[in-house]
Amino acid sequence: MVHFWLAGLFYDGRIFDHAQAHVERARSHTANSTINLAYVMKMQANIWYAQHRFEEARSEALRAIDVYEKVGATECVERCRTLLRYIQEFEELDTAVESDQSNPNCEPMQMMLFSACIDSLLSTQDWESE
Repeated sequence: MVHFWLAGLFYDGRIFDHAQAHVERARSHTANSTINLAYVMKMQANIWYAQHRFEEARSEALRAIDVYEKVGATECVERCRTLLRYIQEFEELDTAVESDQSNPNCEPMQMMLFSACIDSLLSTQDWESE
């Protein structure tokens, strides 16, 4: 769980290389918890979204939705669908900006996994101790 929180902190600080490293470490600790795997998948989608890696972000968010649906985490499913909408909207904006050759210096809306599912994380004891 420590790696998951560190990934979020680095994500929030926009230090994506460190966030990525901790997401990968967190993923290795999810073997016994399907819901924790989904949390990590959504965090990964957030990181890729913030890096404008839209196709990868969309794919990972869709995988997270599948897992959330299997475990019945309906609130997290909805939050992940919201992330998918943001990915699509920003990708369209990014494409329009590229074709217009202008640069408005806008960044994707940050959809932190922390704020999206913090209550769920705190209310469950799924994480195995490291």
